[in-house]
Amino acid sequence: MDHNSSLIEYIFNNENLDFIVDVENKKITVKDYDEVNQNLFNQTSELKKQIFSMFIKGEDVTLNRIKTKLLQTKELLMEYSNIGFMINVVNKDFEGTIEPEDVRTMNNLKIYYIDEMVSVINNFSFETAEVPVAKASFKSGYTVEELAYFFKLSIEQGIIVLDKNQKTKFFDFIAANFQSKDQQQISPNSIRNKSYDPSPATIEKIREDLLQMLQLTRAHRDSDKIEWKK
Repeated sequence: MDHNSSLIEYIFNNENLDFIVDVENKKITVKDYDEVNQNLFNQTSELKKQIFSMFIKGEDVTLNRIKTKLLQTKELLMEYSNIGFMINVVNKDFEGTIEPEDVRTMNNLKIYYIDEMVSVINNFSFETAEVPVAKASFKSGYTVEELAYFFKLSIEQGIIVLDKNQKTKFFDFIAANFQSKDQQQISPNSIRNKSYDPSPATIEKIREDLLQMLQLTRAHRDSDKIEWKK
C-alpha cells in the first residue's frame, strides 16, 4: 500500500492543527481550508481504490488495523478541537496564537473524512464491492462560498424547503452534484462551513447576479417566446 499519498499517512502525521510558521516575517497562519479539503478529498478517492484492492486480496487484518488507527486518530482530533495553541519558535523573538475555532474547523474536516473511510471499510462485501467511480456533476460559475450562499438564500426564501434534520443531506447533495468554478470536487463540510459566514464580496456577487436575473424576468415577461440560452 502506497502510504506516501494516502489519507491515512496525511492524517496520522497531522493529528493536530495544520499551520504554517513564517519565521522570517514572524507570522503563524492556518493552512487554507479549501486546499486542505481538496488534498484530503483526492487522497480519500485514491485510498478507496486501495482499500478495494486490499479487500479483494483478503487483507482483512490490515484493514482492521487501519480502521483501528483511524478511530484512535478521530478521538485525538475531537480532543484537540476543544483547545487552542500557543506556538513558540526556538531562538526567535516570536510567538503566535492559533484560535480554538481554527483548530475546530480543520479537525472537523479531518473527522469528516475519517468517518467516510471507516464507513467504506465497514460496508465492503463481495456482493457490493466495486471500484469507486467519480460521479458526473454540474459545473458552476461560482466559488464554493458563492455556491453555498446562493443555496442558503434559496432555503431562507423558501424556494427550497427542507424538513427537520435535512440540512446535512442537502449539503451532501450539493457537494455530490455540483462543481465550483475552481474545484471539480467539493465536500459537504466545505459547503456547510461557508454557508454560515459569507464574506461581503460573496454577498455582493450573488446580489448582482440576482439583480441581473430580475432584469431577465422582465425581458422574458415582455417576450413572445422564451428560449434557453445556448
